Amino acid sequence: MKVLLFNIKGRSDRKCINKDLAGGMGTGTWIGDSLRARIFEYVKRKNVVLPEITIAYIAAIFKKAGWEVQLVEVGAGLDF
Repeated sequence: MKVLLFNIKGRSDRKCINKDLAGGMGTGTWIGDSLRARIFEYVKRKNVVLPEITIAYIAAIFKKAGWEVQLVEVGAGLDF
């Protein structure tokens, strides 16, 4: 048996989105409009990447049952 898991990335112009928080829906960090705040948001958005642990758990359950698992990451603005 085969299973295909999707990790869909939302569109975020300024926020750092961590999807592993808030039940998989994610939380966005918005700090402010000052130059310092925008620099901090940019650095956080580019460098803080938490893996979505629920996808890892689901993949492990399927693999343990003998299934072939494939993960597809879909970026913002892409159709699948």
